Amino acid sequence: MMSLRLRTSNQSFLLQGEHYFQETLHRLDKMHKLIEASKIVNSSLDLQKLLSNILQTATGTTNADRGTLYLIDEIKKELWSKVLQGSSTVEIRLPVGKGISGFVAATGETINIPDAYADSRFNPEVDKATGYRTKTILCMPMKNKDGKIIGVFQLLNKANGTFSKEDEEFIDALSIHASIAIENAQLAQQMVQSERLSAVGQMASTIIHDIKNPMGTIRVYAQVMKKKSADEETKKMADEMIAQIDRFVKMTQEILDFTRGVSSMNIQEC
Repeated sequence: MMSLRLRTSNQSFLLQGEHYFQETLHRLDKMHKLIEASKIVNSSLDLQKLLSNILQTATGTTNADRGTLYLIDEIKKELWSKVLQGSSTVEIRLPVGKGISGFVAATGETINIPDAYADSRFNPEVDKATGYRTKTILCMPMKNKDGKIIGVFQLLNKANGTFSKEDEEFIDALSIHASIAIENAQLAQQMVQSERLSAVGQMASTIIHDIKNPMGTIRVYAQVMKKKSADEETKKMADEMIAQIDRFVKMTQEILDFTRGVSSMNIQEC
């Protein structure tokens, strides 16, 4: 009996050890996938390419057939995404709060639907228009490090079954890395735009400075024409030339002030 109990206890210990070993391997595999995913999503500062990389990582890791990654437009209160139709890229927009993706964007809840056509929240009109058959849906918010929702993952039709809790955990972990990469890409775009504006300002400053000199010469000649001419019509034309030149010079000075960062108030009665 003692020998039997020892063998049973030993067998139980071995089985438990094997279980822990397999669980550890599984966790290491998940961590490896997340590390590889973070490398992919941080490989580009081009926003469109970055969004494509994030979506491919999400669909590939969860074995989804297809999906959409939406970003939130805070000003218009809309979800937007760019999808490939044929050889061209088309932007699609959805109101926040409408549909499954809009509901997730508004509430931050995760929606995991094992049977799309059995769920009242699913709109089958898109399937009818495209000919695609939606079976399973995983829709999750993409949150930044502060917990703010900046986008939505919508994944469709997991191969060989339904989306699992493990898929939800992976997308939740991926969203933090994805949000940081997206914010970095947006910041890089803003810096590039700022540099372009600065270069345009410097070029405009040079051009306008060169224009002001001939305008000054034309104004002097107009004043001379007015002084030497006895014809009233000619004097009126000279006055109009002087007024338009002054208006043009004032406009160019405003552009110069803008490029130099100078601001001023121009208060008028109206």
